[in-house]
Amino acid sequence: MLEALVALAIAGLIALIVYPLPERAIRAVDVRAGAQALSIDLRRARSLALRSGAPASLLPTRDGHGYVLPDGVVRHLPEGTVISGAGTRFFADGTASGGLFVVAGATRSLGVAVESATGAVTMVVP
Repeated sequence: MLEALVALAIAGLIALIVYPLPERAIRAVDVRAGAQALSIDLRRARSLALRSGAPASLLPTRDGHGYVLPDGVVRHLPEGTVISGAGTRFFADGTASGGLFVVAGATRSLGVAVESATGAVTMVVP
């Protein structure tokens, strides 16, 4: 009987230690998914500027939980993630105002950089 209680106590301690790991992994995936979606939308904004011949901007929302696309639609990040950065503007010649966006969660963050001379969008570690 005592052995069973000890085994149960040990199993409980292990569960307390291991349980947060899947949650942390999910949050890391949310940060990556948010950064990838942002990268795609930045490339689309650049493409829009090239096609239309007019500037296209992408700006973080004031609350930091998403960003505003060139057409005014707000794209929300996964829950538990926030975005920071000043925003960027793409021009008709493919260049951009440049900048760095950071998508962050509780334990991880990823940057999305916009090169001003070329308008290239890359994911970086901030």
